[in-house]
Amino acid sequence: MANYNEKYSSVKFPRINYIMKNINSILALFILFIVILYGCNARSKKGQWSESDKKRFYKEMGRIDLSGLGEYKAKWLECYLKKAETNYSSFHDANSDEKGVKNLALECVNEIVDGGSVIGKWSESDKQKFYKEMETADLAGLGENRKNCIECYLKKAEANYSSFRAATADEQGIAKLFMECNSEIVDGGSIKGKWSASDKQKFYKVMKSIDLSALGKHKNKWIGLYFKKAEANYSSFREANADEQGCKNLATECNMEIAK
Repeated sequence: MANYNEKYSSVKFPRINYIMKNINSILALFILFIVILYGCNARSKKGQWSESDKKRFYKEMGRIDLSGLGEYKAKWLECYLKKAETNYSSFHDANSDEKGVKNLALECVNEIVDGGSVIGKWSESDKQKFYKEMETADLAGLGENRKNCIECYLKKAEANYSSFRAATADEQGIAKLFMECNSEIVDGGSIKGKWSASDKQKFYKVMKSIDLSALGKHKNKWIGLYFKKAEANYSSFREANADEQGCKNLATECNMEIAK
């Protein structure tokens, strides 16, 4: 018995704190696994981004100057985020596709700012913007043709641009459309070399109001020659009437030719 006790008296059994340490390690690993599992479930996915990804989105938008959107800014941001969530599995995924997100941004501009306008059919909101713009423009010179010119202008703008916004961005292009309407409505379709019947009548009406008695028997011939030169040099009676000095030069040419 004495030998047995001596043999095993030096054996040391695991202490309780050592056992607890191991248990704590196991528990820590288990908790970490749960956290990772929860984290995976909370990660962004297509159609439902995480709160952190949404915050990253709004933070990124905060760096961009969106003042041009005016009153539509908040709704545009909501639209853009919704489309990005629907089409990409995460903010990172969306941010990696510059062309794709640009298209989404433009879609939101069309839906929110332009009200869904397309070429050939503008939204009611875009039409109202157009008419409001016309109210601020000085169109007194159009006289009785004002209303018809505006309707012509809207029709041409609708046919050539996808929205009021797109039209106003092309200053040169819409100016050309306006001039087309002037020619069709005000000038009756006059072009350089061939004036409309209404423009010819305007010309001869003005001639009757001028004292040309000094021309004597050459009066009618002079008027005919003057008209021919005006028609050849100007696209309409309106254009000719706006160039006083140019018309005076033509009249002088007529005087010289008649005097020969």
